[in-house]
Amino acid sequence: SASWPRRASRREARTESGERRRSDGRQGSHHCLRLLQPGFPPFQKDSRRALSLSAIIIISSIMYSWYLKKIGEKPVQTKAVTAACIQTCSDVVAQKMSAPSSRLNLRRTGLMALFGLAWAGPGLHYWQQALERAFKGKQQSLGLVLKKSLLDQSCYGPIANLAMMAFITLMIEGKSVGVLREKVRTQFVRVQLNAWKLWPLASVVNYAFVPAQLRVLFMNCVGFAWSTFLIHSIKNKKSKKEKSEDGGSQEESQKDA
Repeated sequence: SASWPRRASRREARTESGERRRSDGRQGSHHCLRLLQPGFPPFQKDSRRALSLSAIIIISSIMYSWYLKKIGEKPVQTKAVTAACIQTCSDVVAQKMSAPSSRLNLRRTGLMALFGLAWAGPGLHYWQQALERAFKGKQQSLGLVLKKSLLDQSCYGPIANLAMMAFITLMIEGKSVGVLREKVRTQFVRVQLNAWKLWPLASVVNYAFVPAQLRVLFMNCVGFAWSTFLIHSIKNKKSKKEKSEDGGSQEESQKDA
């Protein structure tokens, strides 16, 4: 009948359309794979960079959501574990910057993680809670931010520095209480003055812009950046001093010659 050729032609058209879609899909997949291959012109580098950036954004978003969820469920434990991780990273970076060719001192790294777990996380958590209770019901203003920052830097800051000095001297270096007492007498003022070069500004930013549940994380991250900067500065000073000493010795040898 006349309808049979029409049905056959429709089936053929559908078959051709399906084959065309599958072919387009294979070509698209092949093109995406070629984009990831090294040396593919002209947009290979930009495409890989965009993919990497997208992956970082997605992973960061997932971790941020997880962190907020855990803070709501178990705030002290979450901040303690987070501080331990940050202290671990900070110590690894410090060791590698100070002596790139040396092996990691895992004992020291483990002890610094313990310091973050036992003090840097829980201590900051309870301090921030105490500040919030002290100013409960007060409207956010510049005066309130400055009051909180002043209390933070005059009360908690010195105590935190003393705790760090005591932990490093007694636990990491294995020195006696007498050595710690001498260190505090000779070095504490200088350490605190150096800390006040950064931490007052960090406190103002923290209390002005950071949500209350993220303030401990913010301060831990600032501490990581600050310690890295100090180690880098000390290393640069040492290298400049060594270069100047080498230059002086070369001049003396030339004069002797």
